[in-house]
Amino acid sequence: MMDEAVDVGNGLYGPDVVLEQMERYSTYMRFIHLAGKIDTMVKADDSVLVSTKFSVKLQVLRSTIEKVFPHIMTNESVVAQLIGQELLVEGRAMFLFNAAGKCFKLSVDADLVKAFMMLLNDLDAVETLLARALIADNAMIGFVRESSEPDDEEKMAITCQPGVDSVTA
Repeated sequence: MMDEAVDVGNGLYGPDVVLEQMERYSTYMRFIHLAGKIDTMVKADDSVLVSTKFSVKLQVLRSTIEKVFPHIMTNESVVAQLIGQELLVEGRAMFLFNAAGKCFKLSVDADLVKAFMMLLNDLDAVETLLARALIADNAMIGFVRESSEPDDEEKMAITCQPGVDSVTA
């Protein structure tokens, strides 16, 4: 169903990246419920765009903090507020299919700010939590953004950090 060179964003390609992300999500947190609904389907030339809205309910585990938010490990009050809590994340996923019916581009937009605001009710705490989180564009976990010299478009380089236990600023 996926093209061998499926573009998953952040300069990464291939079904193996998708499988690795699925493994990380299922290892770093507990899935409670996932729901999705196709809201748009557009056919253009030899490709099809399928857009879905989704919601996923996850339980935050200690491994979530260790692997995705290691920078808050010393902030026991925030860690205590998060561990064991259920997080409801809503978002959109878009799939582009080629003429062979294989997905050649996958894009995910998850509203993590809203999800964590529902738990913490403190914008400063959410900013602290997400600012250095190992979450890249496309809701990819286990990745860290590395600032490069800003250019006209202020692009960010994304590098994979498999098994990262800590991050230095």
